[in-house]
Amino acid sequence: IHHTNVVDVIDLGEEGGTVYQVMPLVEGDSLARLLHAMTEAAPSSKVPRSVAARIVVDTLRGLHAAHETRGGRDGDGPPLGIVHRDVSPQNILVGIDGVAKIADFGVAQVTASLAEEAASGAPKGKLSYMSPEQLAKGDVDRRSDLFSAGIVLWELLAGVRLTPVAAKRARAGEPIASPRALDATVPAPLADVVMLALAATAADRYATADAMADALESAARGCGLALSTKEVASWAATHATKTLTRRREQLAEALGTIAAAATASEVPPKSTVTSRPRALVLGAVAAAAFVVLAGAAVAAATAFRSTNGQHPASTRPIPRTDEAPQVVVSTSLVVPPAPIASAPAPSSSTASSAPPAVSAARAPKRAPHPKFANPYAR
Repeated sequence: IHHTNVVDVIDLGEEGGTVYQVMPLVEGDSLARLLHAMTEAAPSSKVPRSVAARIVVDTLRGLHAAHETRGGRDGDGPPLGIVHRDVSPQNILVGIDGVAKIADFGVAQVTASLAEEAASGAPKGKLSYMSPEQLAKGDVDRRSDLFSAGIVLWELLAGVRLTPVAAKRARAGEPIASPRALDATVPAPLADVVMLALAATAADRYATADAMADALESAARGCGLALSTKEVASWAATHATKTLTRRREQLAEALGTIAAAATASEVPPKSTVTSRPRALVLGAVAAAAFVVLAGAAVAAATAFRSTNGQHPASTRPIPRTDEAPQVVVSTSLVVPPAPIASAPAPSSSTASSAPPAVSAARAPKRAPHPKFANPYAR
């Protein structure tokens, strides 16, 4: 069953002898939990009628999709006659996006197997939401789900629970009281839809869930109610936050218990007193290895400089003071080194202005390029 208002099954598998279903996550909560959170916060509060109508309309649309499911590989076979049999606030999920979905087809059956189960076993579902024919183990079809949906709508409008006694009385032919008998402000068109769905005889109810949804939408709009998912989203988010917070607290408590049990079952760690000497020994070994490697690196560097004609810094000869310093000029032309010619010492009168004499054998002067007056301008 694939529909917007149905929590469909993505996959089916088995693990360790247990059969499981993979279903999408609905971010929100069940209608039952939301109602409980609302009454906890304000015991006299009620669900807004537009919100109640929108939730039940979505539920009916999902039920109609289930009722219309066909067999065959491509869904082109005969109708399967699926009946949910457990329509209740616990199985209606309301997302914080404002969309309600019908869930938990765990006790759903096709028409072919309903008669066999009715004759051999107890009726399946919740007693408070069973139809009269379901309680009597009689013939059950899609109209039984409409009776259950009618009870859900009755409770949302009246603001109280409908006891199982009312359903038993309906089986005996006694009518169920209108929600207007408990709350006179309930619009009459909405109450009429509820009472038609709660007819004691299945033939007197709506023929399909789609027909009941159309009638409910028309009645709500006739009363000036806007069936907006945005309003449902706001209502659900307000009360789902409380339930989700409580759920997170319970999860944290459970995880703490599991962690405590796991810690108690673990082998206690070794004493830190015995582990400290081991750490000191390892540290000393690492330091010694570092020193050895550093010494080897220094020795290798010294040997490398010696083989290249360079003296170590500690044995390098001190230059003589009577030798003229060598002048190195960086040019693009490589010139072999030449000895520096000795020059007479300058007189005291010209010592401050005359530049020091340099070798005449320096690199020969090249004629400057006509474009450049300075040879270093390149």
